[in-house]
Amino acid sequence: MAALHVDPARSGLADILVEIVDARRRRVDQALAAAAGAADTPSIDSAPEVLTAETNRFLSGLEAQRGRAVIAEVKMGSPSLGSLEGRFDPVAQARTYAAHGAAALSVVVEPDYFFGSYELLRRCVDASGLPAI
Repeated sequence: MAALHVDPARSGLADILVEIVDARRRRVDQALAAAAGAADTPSIDSAPEVLTAETNRFLSGLEAQRGRAVIAEVKMGSPSLGSLEGRFDPVAQARTYAAHGAAALSVVVEPDYFFGSYELLRRCVDASGLPAI
């Protein structure tokens, strides 16, 4: 599947958003191509049924604090700020969020523009004990 390019003149999106979308699509296409031969690759036919608070830890965390739930974000940078590496400890931040009542974490894993990773997600979840997306 070829990456779809979004025309900023037609979409009204800022150029950087178009660039980020194009880059993510290329990465996803590469990952799908690499996984195409794997026997244990899930298919659309094996998609789980609708998630509920009883079957999903993230939804359960939000439901437990209904009306006052906070999803706290960990992000290692942005296109406008650049990398925040060395300016704060994301794992300590995730721990602090949990200690102060956050219901869940949002950990930005996009590597090219937001400097994240799935390793960062794992470390933040391990340190905080919170469900995360």
